[in-house]
Amino acid sequence: MTQNKPSLTFAKRIRYIFEYIAARFLFFLFRILTFRLASNLGAAIAKLIFLHTNRTTIAKINIHLAMPDKTETETDEIVRDMWGNLGRNFAELPHVSTMHDKKLMKYASITGIENIHDEQKCGHGALYFTAHLGNWEIAPRIFHAVGHPVSIVYRRANNPGIEKMIQNARSRYTVQTLAKGPEGARRILTQLKNGHSIGMLVDQKMNDGVETNFFGKKAMTAPAIARLALKYKYPVIPVRVSRHNKFHFKVTVYPQLEIADTINRDNDIISLMQKINQMLEIWIKEDSGQWIWMHNRWS
Repeated sequence: MTQNKPSLTFAKRIRYIFEYIAARFLFFLFRILTFRLASNLGAAIAKLIFLHTNRTTIAKINIHLAMPDKTETETDEIVRDMWGNLGRNFAELPHVSTMHDKKLMKYASITGIENIHDEQKCGHGALYFTAHLGNWEIAPRIFHAVGHPVSIVYRRANNPGIEKMIQNARSRYTVQTLAKGPEGARRILTQLKNGHSIGMLVDQKMNDGVETNFFGKKAMTAPAIARLALKYKYPVIPVRVSRHNKFHFKVTVYPQLEIADTINRDNDIISLMQKINQMLEIWIKEDSGQWIWMHNRWS
């Protein structure tokens, strides 16, 4: 017997309706503005709304945990940049999803294109990973532009209206969007068996994941990418997105990681996830104001 999802309370339904109306209005507003104006406005709105919330407090705590050498002034600057970057990301989505490839290349460049896996030549796909850095929506968009579209795994938004709005935008430049959860897991396996490539964001906490080190502290980490790579013998390829001068993005595709494949599968999974975490640490340290510090990554 299938278990029904818990119904929303009346108060939550009303809140979701107002959230959706606000998000829809902003989405429309950002779409009719130029890319740069939308990006600047998104940054300003996000800072105005979120800088004095409890999420900013959580972000500061996490920055001190990960980079205790940062001063209060440096921490405040990182938090301001973080909210600005998130606001820009939302404001840029209507443009990223609809602009022509030629226009996209005015704002984004890609290096390491030779490291992109050739599905046709190899007969199977690859597992790409990135972090919530820069505008991570640029990575699958630019892959689509250079002729290598991927399916992306994502966490479903709590608000169903906003969820549908975002997925409608993403559907323009991905093979499929695969929500985390049992149904999403089945669809991921189908994509892999059909030879397609998958893109994953691997920098967030998973309570029932595996324990690894992240910035020198124990952190529960989602092991799905390691398990899939070891089971299906798919290459694992890092992809970094960084924002430069507000409106420009650099996508870097790195060579595939070396993967230990021994008789101890559990150790191999932890080893690969630790290798991934170490790479993420380097990226985050170099672009500290572009990562989402406001989640409880360690606690």
